[in-house]
Amino acid sequence: SALTEPAVLPAPVGKSVVRIAIAQDDAFNFYYPDALETLTALGASLIPFSPLSDMCVPDADALLIGGGYPELFAARLSANLSMRMSVQAFAASGRPVVAECGGLMYLAESLTDTHGHTHSMSAVIPLQTRMLDRPVLGYRDVIAQTDSPLLTKNQRTRGHEFHYSCLVCPSPHPAYQRAAGHETEGYAKDNVLASYIHLHYAANPEVARRFITQALEFKGRRFA
Repeated sequence: SALTEPAVLPAPVGKSVVRIAIAQDDAFNFYYPDALETLTALGASLIPFSPLSDMCVPDADALLIGGGYPELFAARLSANLSMRMSVQAFAASGRPVVAECGGLMYLAESLTDTHGHTHSMSAVIPLQTRMLDRPVLGYRDVIAQTDSPLLTKNQRTRGHEFHYSCLVCPSPHPAYQRAAGHETEGYAKDNVLASYIHLHYAANPEVARRFITQALEFKGRRFA
């Protein structure tokens, strides 16, 4: 069978270095390697930090919190008040924030674990999550409901979700609508995007390019 041609990366956004703080520890460790490689190829410098053990988000122009198992570390994440306040302050500063799956759970107001215990999270988005008995999984074709750090309104993209949690109540500002049907998902407002759907940046490099461009625009305003 014919080999699939690799995606052609756009040219780097610019010479300016964009720093993206990326959560990487036992609680947050699911990222597509080629997605991170795409960000790096486009000019981003990825700065790892630990929401579990660090005191604050490192100095950066954008924030990325991927998937993982925050439910297994909910008590420790909740106890790290300094980090939770730092994440709040980062989002309030206007810098781009992208959170996928476990990251969404961490940005929410609270997480209720499998034992029914509710743990305070970062409260960046006005949502709560709770654990489920069965997973939600599959590939999704979605349509952006508003402009966000990754997409513009009505832009279509494809992603994957696999999680054992859900939102307690519908989102007041959904990020996506399923291309088939009217079901909405996630949260997107201003500079914050939080969703259960993992987007594959290497398959659609313009998503990564927009993320970096948004970070550059904020950086320009920040140091103007």
